[in-house]
Amino acid sequence: MDTTTSWILDFVDHITKPVKDVMKAIGKMTDSLEEVSDTVKLSEKDTKIALQKSKEYYKELEKSIKEVEQELKELEKTKKSGSWTEQQKANAAYDKAKAKVENYRKALQGAEEDIKDLQDQVDKFKEKADKWTDLVTGINQGLELIGKATDALDFNVDVQNLTVEVQRMTDLTGDALDDFVRRSRKIADVYDEDAQDIARAANAMTKQNGGTFEENLKLIEEGYKKGANANGDFIDQLKEYQPFIRQLGLDQSQAIALIAKSGKDGVFSDKAIDSIKEADLSLREMGKAQVEALSGIGIKPEDLIGKTTFEAIQLISSKMKGATSQARQLILADIFKGAGEDAGQQFVQELSTMDLDITKLPSVEQAGAELKGWFSEITTTVGQAFGNIGTFAQEVTPVIDLVSGMVPVYQALTSATWFQNIALKVQTAQQWLLNAAMNANPIGLIIIAIAALIAFIAVAINYWDEFGNAMVMLLGPIGMIISLIMSLREHWDSVVSAFKSDGILGGIKRLGLVILDAVLKPVQQLLQLLSKIPGLGNLAGSGAKWIEDFRKSNQLIGAGEKDKPAEKKEKDSTVNDYLKKKPDVLGAIAPDDKKKKKGKDGDGLNVGSGSNGIKSIVMNLTVNNAFSVGKGENIRNIADQITGHINDRLRDAVINLGG
Repeated sequence: MDTTTSWILDFVDHITKPVKDVMKAIGKMTDSLEEVSDTVKLSEKDTKIALQKSKEYYKELEKSIKEVEQELKELEKTKKSGSWTEQQKANAAYDKAKAKVENYRKALQGAEEDIKDLQDQVDKFKEKADKWTDLVTGINQGLELIGKATDALDFNVDVQNLTVEVQRMTDLTGDALDDFVRRSRKIADVYDEDAQDIARAANAMTKQNGGTFEENLKLIEEGYKKGANANGDFIDQLKEYQPFIRQLGLDQSQAIALIAKSGKDGVFSDKAIDSIKEADLSLREMGKAQVEALSGIGIKPEDLIGKTTFEAIQLISSKMKGATSQARQLILADIFKGAGEDAGQQFVQELSTMDLDITKLPSVEQAGAELKGWFSEITTTVGQAFGNIGTFAQEVTPVIDLVSGMVPVYQALTSATWFQNIALKVQTAQQWLLNAAMNANPIGLIIIAIAALIAFIAVAINYWDEFGNAMVMLLGPIGMIISLIMSLREHWDSVVSAFKSDGILGGIKRLGLVILDAVLKPVQQLLQLLSKIPGLGNLAGSGAKWIEDFRKSNQLIGAGEKDKPAEKKEKDSTVNDYLKKKPDVLGAIAPDDKKKKKGKDGDGLNVGSGSNGIKSIVMNLTVNNAFSVGKGENIRNIADQITGHINDRLRDAVINLGG
């Protein structure tokens, strides 16, 4: 019987072993808490009380010594001037009083030592409190500086966002991309515009009407100097009317000159260039209304053959000057449409003599243009050098704010009084917690939660480089704080070195990476765990590998992650190795167990699947009769009872496997 059922019992023991280990760990935790309460002998309050009592006792001893010394003086007088009997009594009393003084002085010395010891303890409490205050102040100031530093990296974020946007639009790379970004930001910074709008306008000009990015950016800058942004919509006009510029027979500089001159003439918004666009569409349509309008000023459709749209418009404009008001109105209504009416008859008539040579327009430099341009060049260059550090740093800014806000809370929770009270309460933690849980006492549940939290965090930190970092993220904001503190603790030396070797910019860059690692490391661990799940392996594994490579390239792999001992791996795989050697719960046979020994060395048990997926257990049972049966007993009944007991044990074991 023992041979037949032993593997089942052994298997159940292996399954329940981790649970037993957890229970042992909880027991050790409560034992540790009890040791903490024993170690903490006196709180700050108790120490101060003891010090006060010792000082009072010291004063009482001094008073008693003075009284006995006065008594000794009186006895000396009696010894000198009293009768023989009085002298004998005085001698005896004198010896007792002298011994009493000696004892008092010894007690006084002990009290003095106690006072000194207690005073030292009180001073240490104060010193710790001062250090904690200094630490909290330093942490808050440090976090404030980090917050300000991340805020100051706005320019870096702007540069990176613009770089990504420009690369998507233009497909530029390398120095050409950097130069485009630098020029776009400089124009935007000098003229208080959005750099991405400048970049989009330059891209539209280049892609739809030719020229290089550099040439078109220079034209945009020239347009600002010539007053093309008088209506505040220069860039919008450039983006909107690019498809019509070449169709009108204009080049980019002429179009910008037209926008600039119309703004100077007081034409509202884009009505000038819009009216010319409408004229182009009307002349291409050339319907009855357009033919009649043109004939009113003496122009036939064939007179426009071979001319560009703008040349035709200039001809029409010149003919309008000598026409009747009715004829001019028809031209506005049927050729230039509503936009021409909004732009005004005067503007339309000026088109015939309008010189669109942009170099002939006066230039006016923006106030502070040189200084603004210089600062823009510097911030763009530094922003490009920083890469994505600003973005990463600002993404974890909420964590920094959270840490800053939690410091006073942490200070309160870790104060001596609070800790002492908790320490004293956990002296009987194991039984008290059990009773509290059984009674559903809310306070008990809170204490249980605190104990569980402590155990959870302790396990996480113990296995920090394996899965603990991901584990604490389940705690939400508290987990983020723990992760940030651990990341700073692990990489603090590298931050200090960066400040020393690379200056403040290099130090801030390294600090940003370290803060970022507080988020990257737990994500990597989580993906590594998910990669072991069938179906998620490739996706999660590749993500974990990408993060790991990024962390390696930025020297963020801690010492605990680099060389994990093989012994630990072997230890962790013990249960898995055992399971490979034994049948699983559903009755599948492990490869190395398909061939079972029979007879003396076999276990006589075979688990497998029959038809229709029905599980079966085949057991060869050998019963050695090592007992005698009394007369009158039915041997079959006894055999049935023995077999029933065996079946009950086997059934219980299988139930345990399934549970």
